[in-house]
Amino acid sequence: MHRFLFKVAVAVILFCSGNKLCATTTYLLVEGKFPSSAGSLTTYIWEVQYSGSQLLSGQDLLNVVFGTPIVTGAPIGGQTYSASNGTNGALYPYSAVYGFYPSRFTIDGLQGEETPANYSSYWSYFSAGGGYNDTSGTGYNDPVAGPYDGGAWAYGATGPSDRLLEYPGGSAPSFDAFTFGQGSAPSILPTVSAFNGATVINLNSVPEPGRVMLLALGVVGIMQRRNRRSHNQSHDGES
Repeated sequence: MHRFLFKVAVAVILFCSGNKLCATTTYLLVEGKFPSSAGSLTTYIWEVQYSGSQLLSGQDLLNVVFGTPIVTGAPIGGQTYSASNGTNGALYPYSAVYGFYPSRFTIDGLQGEETPANYSSYWSYFSAGGGYNDTSGTGYNDPVAGPYDGGAWAYGATGPSDRLLEYPGGSAPSFDAFTFGQGSAPSILPTVSAFNGATVINLNSVPEPGRVMLLALGVVGIMQRRNRRSHNQSHDGES
């Protein structure tokens, strides 16, 4: 029995260290005027905890915070989609180049600025960590795939659909950001400490790695106590 428990504890530790089903964290920032008539910018930040293939792309991350897009109209150039989860929402014109690309956000019931038809101002997309893979075939990117460095914002090489939250060679965790204006970078750095106090959304269906490790160590501790107790009882019987 002791040998079996030991194998279970080791298996749990190995599983959590090498399997993507353990918890992963990604971050999102949206910065603009909310409501659109406000005199100053508001910065909203989220920390999303997920497991395995629950989230793959930047669009998956947006869907968690703002809801899944559904078609609502057909302007020149492609369909328009809207998303909502009750208090948060987004408006997306769809293009063959960028896929879903937000033109307006609603956060906590406050509607932000919308990209005008002449694109004099717009929502800029920034990323750090993870990577991208341009599947549109437009040839705009050279290379068409690659990692984003961590610790500094980079202007998005693709739209959210081709942004990969995890990428070989890309640093973790990943950070995504949208700012309204003419390409201004976010006001805070893409670091865990800078996102302290973010709204946490937990999608995990399995315990976080630290909790699994504590559970495994607890099993080992129980085994050791039982071994000592069994050992002491055997000595008492001999005496």
